[in-house]
Amino acid sequence: MSREIDEIKYEVAMATRILSHMGLATGVTAALGHVSMRVPNQPELFVVKGRGYAIDALEEMQYYDMIVCNLDGYKVDGPARSTQCSEVKIHSSIMKARPDVNSVVHVHPRNVVLMTVLGEQIRPMAQEGAQMVMEHPHPLYPHTKTVWSHEEGLELAECLGDNKFVLMQGHGASMTGRDPQDSVISMLQLEEQARMNYWGLVAKGSDHPYLSDELVMESVNRPPQPQVGGGGPHEPLGPRRQGLRPPLPLRRARQGVGEPPAAARVPALQGAHAQHRRQPAARRRLELLQEEGLRRHDRPVTIRCGPLSLHLPGERDRMRVLKGAANWPPLSFSPTCDTPPLRRWPPPPYHGSQRGTDW
Repeated sequence: MSREIDEIKYEVAMATRILSHMGLATGVTAALGHVSMRVPNQPELFVVKGRGYAIDALEEMQYYDMIVCNLDGYKVDGPARSTQCSEVKIHSSIMKARPDVNSVVHVHPRNVVLMTVLGEQIRPMAQEGAQMVMEHPHPLYPHTKTVWSHEEGLELAECLGDNKFVLMQGHGASMTGRDPQDSVISMLQLEEQARMNYWGLVAKGSDHPYLSDELVMESVNRPPQPQVGGGGPHEPLGPRRQGLRPPLPLRRARQGVGEPPAAARVPALQGAHAQHRRQPAARRRLELLQEEGLRRHDRPVTIRCGPLSLHLPGERDRMRVLKGAANWPPLSFSPTCDTPPLRRWPPPPYHGSQRGTDW
């Protein structure tokens, strides 16, 4: 198959695993659910999870496990020992009836199933997905059986109509979307709304409060939020939008123009830098040494650690920093190639009379 279909297989497999990771297909429903995506340059084909795997669980699906089917639900390509999912007619019937749909998700979310059995409406209870459930009653497929035949798929597509999703009584739900991201996120939002509706039902009964249409519509058709520093009508341009560039020496160093750095001019220093790159722990050791040295020395010292040397300020400098009379001294590293590493690491305990670097 083409490279484009391989990329779609990867996206569908990732969306399938997300259903499991987000709790929509766990426990007894670990193998129940599937995501499909229409092939953009071949709209008569779509990719979906199959069945017949050694481990048939959504969290284990990989891109090479995906099945390519046509709009009649027949397998076109996929693993030799696997076939299309048993409810492939959900995907094929909806995609054939709705050319605007590029992805379909079918899963068995527990709270959605519960609300369909109780006969309660799913009303807006939170911001996430409120517009999606604002219009009610929602389309309901009045059967619990699985959708296997062509006739059952057509009936489900007719129940869906032009809506975003269709509930399946005692079974689950089927969600449509522009792509797998849209359909999966919408299914997660539908389950969240169903969960909060059930909590409201338990707390207050069937007439529990819910968000009014006015509150839900407040977030519709709002002007875009201005970006701070992004060049909006009332915001100054940020540094990237102003076209600011790095300093000239830094640009020249990046481009290899101008005078090379000192390490490139001196072969010994060049070797020291290479040795330091091979010993990434050296810098951390020196940072620890500086912290230790500020407590142990009353005079400035220089500590050598392999290819690097570190200058430590003394106790007087440290007291000036603590009193606010001076700034904290920055780490000052200098490459050295002719000095051995520390004789002992870590240093022994300090007894109050030691000085110098002979640890």
